[in-house]
Amino acid sequence: MLERLRALRLEGHRSVILIRLGLLLLVLFAASRAVAPSTFPVKSGDLVVDLVPSIPGGKLELELGPFGRLSWNTHHAPMNIEATFRLGRTVRNFPTSEDLDALRSKLLLAKLPWVLLAGAAAAALLTQNPSRVRFKVAAAGAGISSLLVAITVLATALTFNADALKHPSYRGPIQDAPRVISLLREAQGNLAGVKRNITKVIAGLSRIHTQITTPASATPLATTRVLVISDIHNNPVGLLIAKEMADQFGVDAVIDAGDFTDRGSAPEAELFARFASLGVPHIVIGGNHEDRAVLGRIKRIPGVRLLESRTMDTAHIKDIVVLGDTDPNAYSIDSNPYNEVAQRGLPAKCDRLNERFLELRPAIVMVHDPRMGDCVADDAEANQLPLVYVWGHLHRQSYAERGSVVSLSPGTSGANGIKTGKAAPYGFVMLDFDAETDALSSVCLFSFDGPSLLREATCHLTPSGRQPPLSAVRRSNSP
Repeated sequence: MLERLRALRLEGHRSVILIRLGLLLLVLFAASRAVAPSTFPVKSGDLVVDLVPSIPGGKLELELGPFGRLSWNTHHAPMNIEATFRLGRTVRNFPTSEDLDALRSKLLLAKLPWVLLAGAAAAALLTQNPSRVRFKVAAAGAGISSLLVAITVLATALTFNADALKHPSYRGPIQDAPRVISLLREAQGNLAGVKRNITKVIAGLSRIHTQITTPASATPLATTRVLVISDIHNNPVGLLIAKEMADQFGVDAVIDAGDFTDRGSAPEAELFARFASLGVPHIVIGGNHEDRAVLGRIKRIPGVRLLESRTMDTAHIKDIVVLGDTDPNAYSIDSNPYNEVAQRGLPAKCDRLNERFLELRPAIVMVHDPRMGDCVADDAEANQLPLVYVWGHLHRQSYAERGSVVSLSPGTSGANGIKTGKAAPYGFVMLDFDAETDALSSVCLFSFDGPSLLREATCHLTPSGRQPPLSAVRRSNSP
């Protein structure tokens, strides 16, 4: 009988320990959920809200990605409310003050059940009479922590002052917002309609391209086709056009001469990543508007390849070799291309590119700032080495033949991007190489006044003195 009583007492002791451990874990879990990020839908997307302990706290901060940040002094608690606006499929506007005011009730509804559960579990834990000091300390610590979390969350919600939303503080280029919204409406609000229009125009343009680049009496030859873009500057419409051109023209790769963002921030990198999948290899270099956050994110985008001297500076498109390197200001953003970093870095980078060009004899050399590759083009011309020299940066479409060198820029494929309202056409270049000889057979420059409004098409056949002689066709209306 005595043995049985001891066994029952031991079993009861184990059950008590398991109950106490369960309550302790429940307190910790409920407390963590009380401060975990929560997602609330708004008209144009989602607000992802995170409660972050902070002294003195009391701020509501709304992160708008590449468009800037707003903050308000809205409550009295050692806690900041950090909200990130995540774009939805339909873009109408940024979150309104009504959306932010509603956060008070939404936070209470989302957090209060977890706060109450944490408090109830902590109370049950403290009513236990554990014999071990360590368990007493753990139980007291969990209970006090849960109580502090509960008080802080409740204080944050209950002292929330909606009138404070009338007095925001601005941080970042919030003045870009109207143009951003306009562009995103065009890209997303009526995405199906925009794509239909782009598809129609690009299909006609593809037919014209075939007629221009293939003589009537000849059978179309196998080609390696490359689409050249540059200076998107956060404009997703430019990437939509590029994707449609890649599909309709059957390109083998897209090469991108940089400046896909404006300020090199992580949210801008996410915007680029959202639209950068073009269905074919996308080979890029960093421009003077890129920074570490962007270039680091680009390396993780499937199908996107970053060329830079610090890692890998070449890529193959079938048998076509592309050599490129990032701008001196990449990784240390400076929108001024004539700063000291550029002045010091451009000559050295050009010399290195020239060494690599003479070593590898690539068909294409791509840079952002044309000054960074001028020495390569000069040497190629002097030694009569064939070269397609691609650059961006100046937002001006350009084509020139210098002996064996074809120098070109698509202009700005993002129509100057979102940072400025200054009008500029969307610019693109199509390169065709003979699949057997890898010789450049045609260069076509396209510009659009809008995503479905062709402005001009100019094609140069057999460039750089290759037979037959140069010819060009210009069109000013949509096909």
